[in-house]
Amino acid sequence: MMKKPTMEEAAALTSVFWDIKRCPVPTGCDARLVSPCIKRALKNKGYSGPLTITVVGILSEVPDDVLRVVSSTGIVLNHVATDCLHVADAICEWAERYPPPANLMVISDNKYHPSLLRIFSKDGYNILEPFPFSELEGALEEDKCSVTGESASWVCSICEYLPGQGFEKFTNHLSSQNHAQKLLTLLPVNQQEHPDFTKYKQDLQHQVIGDSP
Repeated sequence: MMKKPTMEEAAALTSVFWDIKRCPVPTGCDARLVSPCIKRALKNKGYSGPLTITVVGILSEVPDDVLRVVSSTGIVLNHVATDCLHVADAICEWAERYPPPANLMVISDNKYHPSLLRIFSKDGYNILEPFPFSELEGALEEDKCSVTGESASWVCSICEYLPGQGFEKFTNHLSSQNHAQKLLTLLPVNQQEHPDFTKYKQDLQHQVIGDSP
């Protein structure tokens, strides 16, 4: 259960990292509710400081319609090469930029993250426990259309943390030759993420030369 914050914690930055591939939007739930659900829960517990929510993972394997919806509610997209190693790297990169006091929540079923969060806790970060989406879903029906109207913000950690704006630019980047070339340089680091690794590598090679497989 999320604890009541101290005065310092209440006013501090809160960052939420959502491993959307390992913890997808629950079946039958509206993806537009995720962002307001998190905001409402934090507000109810007394957290009033700045808030950032980042979807992190191999986003090329998440349906575009889901990513488009969540990014339209102000959630940042962060594309990484692997689920385990690079999701943790993204969190560590955040910690380098934002020292304590700061609040951190990680929504993931990755068994390696708890040990990482214990280290952050010892370093002075306030670690927040995720809460069941169902707790606030009913109370947030009125917020289901809370689209920000802003252009989607994204970053590609594979391409040296390349930042961008606009969902179409994000999808275009993922299908670009430069992005494919960067992925090829990571092989076989991300081999375990792709059951049909040979086909995955061939598809990247075709993408680099601008040819369809």
